[in-house]
Amino acid sequence: MSSLIEDAIAKVRELSTEHQDAIATMILEAIESEQFLDPLTEAHRQDLRRRLEAYRDDPKAGAPWEEVKARLGWDERFARVESADIQSRLADEALEDMRAGRVRKLDLNDL
Repeated sequence: MSSLIEDAIAKVRELSTEHQDAIATMILEAIESEQFLDPLTEAHRQDLRRRLEAYRDDPKAGAPWEEVKARLGWDERFARVESADIQSRLADEALEDMRAGRVRKLDLNDL
């Protein structure tokens, strides 16, 4: 076991049982979500390769995130009350997909 995980476990032992269980649940869910990963479809893989190549060819061709965010009205859209409900539903769906093993950690080196 690494010294980092040993340090983490020592700190977790100082917490209440409720907090220990919460942390254990998060760790186990993270481990489970990585064990049953679906591979990217070939179409997604090709799209990611194309985008990565375009970025490498001209990193300045894209727009900064702040500019894109302003153009889309990102902050205003997410500040709406109904947006919180939508975000909550999307988060629930993402967690369900993760628990069901329908997600995969993306590593650009694997493209």
